[in-house]
Amino acid sequence: MQLKRVLFIIITVLMCTPISAFAQSEEVSSTELIENAAYWDKKQITYTGEVIGDILLRGDYAWINISDGQNTMSCYLPAEDTKVIENLGRYGVQGDVVCVQGTFYRASAAHGGDMDIDGSSLKLISKGHVLENKYSPLTLCLSGAALLCAVLMIILVIRKQK
Repeated sequence: MQLKRVLFIIITVLMCTPISAFAQSEEVSSTELIENAAYWDKKQITYTGEVIGDILLRGDYAWINISDGQNTMSCYLPAEDTKVIENLGRYGVQGDVVCVQGTFYRASAAHGGDMDIDGSSLKLISKGHVLENKYSPLTLCLSGAALLCAVLMIILVIRKQK
């Protein structure tokens, strides 16, 4: 009898506990966030991508831009979290890939109505690196041939005008 009563109490407590207490943030893409902004507004999300541009420090917080290859999302998070970022994506550099967990806002009142993610945690997934410029011999030959053709055309035009 006591066992039934204890089981009943445990089940009742579990049923009364808000489901959101067990909910984890869901991994979403930038396209999903943009196309369904109203649905995702003020929900906990996980967003993964390459850090691009610059880290903009604002007191104890910082702004970073994260690209998942389709679009870019701005993330506002504690400046301390950004210290793990070493490589920022730009021409000739593959940026660090990070995973941000936080709250998505389709029009953040705190940040001028912009769409952003207020990050609560940032995790480094992989380090970025400097990209090598590789010039193929074919591209070099074609460029030289195009330059030669352009010079010959200029010479022909000048001779015709005389």
